[in-house]
Amino acid sequence: MEEWRDIAGYEGFCQVSSLGRVRSLDRAVSTTGAVPIRQCRGKLLSPYDNGKGYFNVGLSRNGSSKTHRVCRLVAAAWHGPCPEGKVCAHLDGTRDNNIPSNLKWVTPSENSLQQHEHGTMYTGAKQSGEDSPNSKLTNKEVFEIRRRFAGGEPGQQIHKDFSISIGAVRAVINRKTWRHI
Repeated sequence: MEEWRDIAGYEGFCQVSSLGRVRSLDRAVSTTGAVPIRQCRGKLLSPYDNGKGYFNVGLSRNGSSKTHRVCRLVAAAWHGPCPEGKVCAHLDGTRDNNIPSNLKWVTPSENSLQQHEHGTMYTGAKQSGEDSPNSKLTNKEVFEIRRRFAGGEPGQQIHKDFSISIGAVRAVINRKTWRHI
């Protein structure tokens, strides 16, 4: 059963659930701050990926809005406010799994050790080739593309066979990409 709790600082405005969901509550809205003009129904808020795999959500209160990580909101609601010098860790290494049992306040060094164990640690090293999450080709396929082109096969046929653009084939052949192999 999903349980809802108030978000600290947004009591009566927003809540977070035991499933990692965030909602706004029914409320009276006023543009002048004095007399309620209309009733707004609460709704589930749509979190978005911040580009690093964490879900963020924008919360508003009294005309002021701020972005928050969903994991931190859930951890604060179930485990108390974040102690000084601590960060929110995902125990299973899955950044979009924001249920209370998967979250814990830990030191940054503990978090780094856990990320290393999960294989989710960002090392700062640029991923290239088939190690890149954006890669459409493997090292073996790059060798095959270059071999076929050197053997006289047209790039038009190669790009169809590998389901990549003709520009991507040219970049591989001319070593604009995949220079490391």
